[in-house]
Amino acid sequence: TARVIVFEEISKYPRDVEGRGSPIKLAMSRTDMWTGREKVFDCSTPHIKGQCEVSEQYEAGSRAAYHVPCPHCGERQELLFARLRFDQDADPESLGDVTYDCAGCGVEIAHHHLPAMLAPGAGRWVHDRPELEDVHPSYRINILYSPVVPWRVVAQRYLRAKRDPTGGLKPFWQQALGEPWDETFDLPK
Repeated sequence: TARVIVFEEISKYPRDVEGRGSPIKLAMSRTDMWTGREKVFDCSTPHIKGQCEVSEQYEAGSRAAYHVPCPHCGERQELLFARLRFDQDADPESLGDVTYDCAGCGVEIAHHHLPAMLAPGAGRWVHDRPELEDVHPSYRINILYSPVVPWRVVAQRYLRAKRDPTGGLKPFWQQALGEPWDETFDLPK
């Protein structure tokens, strides 16, 4: 039996182990003796959309995202790559300014504002399904929250990945954005 289980990189686990079923479900059955007192922690980078155990776990849970306040209007919001503003056609090495458009007031936010946005008490986790917060909390976060990786570097990584003929967007999407890769995104029209 096990009261605490830590799953690491579950997106890479096989769906079936020697014909016995899911390794996750097999491990979870070891917590039966501790029902109601068990602790299970899944930590993983997303894999392929529709085949990704950690994404399924996130969707089945409370679906929390970290919301930080705009330094201009104060509106709390999740930092999303789609709101990062930079020249999509620029050469990564000569990329100009990279800012973030506030979802509330639309004013550009510079990366130097991020430490204040991340200061203790400034941000908070917001659960799409708060009724599951105590039962099955699930969280996601991406590289835009990193106090040590400037948004300019994130944009440069994206531009390099976009130009990489060997599929550079897939690891960028999974590692930097923390999102499962959608295989249909990569198919010819």
